[in-house]
Amino acid sequence: TIAVLGKGGAEANPLMATVIAKAGYAGFIGVSAALVGLVWWWASGQEDDPVVQGVLTAGNVVTCGIAAHNAGVSVNMK
Repeated sequence: TIAVLGKGGAEANPLMATVIAKAGYAGFIGVSAALVGLVWWWASGQEDDPVVQGVLTAGNVVTCGIAAHNAGVSVNMK
């Protein structure tokens, strides 16, 4: 995401766009890390729960999709 933003791209998530506008890339990284920590805390000790597995799987699919999209956009930007 930061690579695309550095090339003139725009953040599509309004929440993260606000974080970047107010706190810069450090804020973006901080919020992202905090969300990872929150999910890790929530899932700890519940790895065998089918609901937790479904939430983690869905999160991974979405995150991978975003990363693939950002990589494609970045390659096509100058």
